[in-house]
Amino acid sequence: MAQSIPLFSRLMRAMFDEVSEQAVEEGLLTTTECDTIRRRGTRKQHNHIRHLKDLCAFVEYKQRKEKPEHDTERAGNLATVGKLQGIPGRGG
Repeated sequence: MAQSIPLFSRLMRAMFDEVSEQAVEEGLLTTTECDTIRRRGTRKQHNHIRHLKDLCAFVEYKQRKEKPEHDTERAGNLATVGKLQGIPGRGG
């Protein structure tokens, strides 16, 4: 059981990297915004689920507020990666 926690943390970190990379490629976020989301609250250590939730929420916010003409189906799939992966609190 003790080894499953680091594995889960690595998985969440990898998912964060994947979502942030896609968001930057699509122009929804900047690399600075992604770094800020990752660094926020790092004193709590290993809170990768919260970072991923915050990233998904910020992507959804940017979709609604800044780019209403953006392809919502494609961007919606990006923002709901947490739901698809069964992350608690994201519909999973």
